[in-house]
Amino acid sequence: MKKLFFIIFLTPLILYSEEYILVKQIWGKVNLIHHNDKVTYLVAYSTIKANQQIELMGIESKVWIRNNKNEDIIIEFDNVNKYSYG
Repeated sequence: MKKLFFIIFLTPLILYSEEYILVKQIWGKVNLIHHNDKVTYLVAYSTIKANQQIELMGIESKVWIRNNKNEDIIIEFDNVNKYSYG
C-alpha cells in the first residue's frame, strides 16, 4: 500500500519537473527538427524536448511557446531561423 501511495503522489512531481516546452500556437510554416536530421511539422499543444530545434520557414512564421517555468515566449522570424532549447 505504501508503494502505491508513493507512485500516485510522486509521478506528477516527476512529470512537471521535466525540462520541456509546450507549443501553444503556430502561425505560418514551422518545422521541428529531431537530432539534426528528421524534420516534421510542428503542431499546437505538442511538447519540444531539449534535443529538438524549431525552424521558422518564412516571414509570416511565429511560434507561441510556454516553458516549464510558465514563461510565455513568442518567437518570430528574423535573421536566425532555427532555435533550440537546451
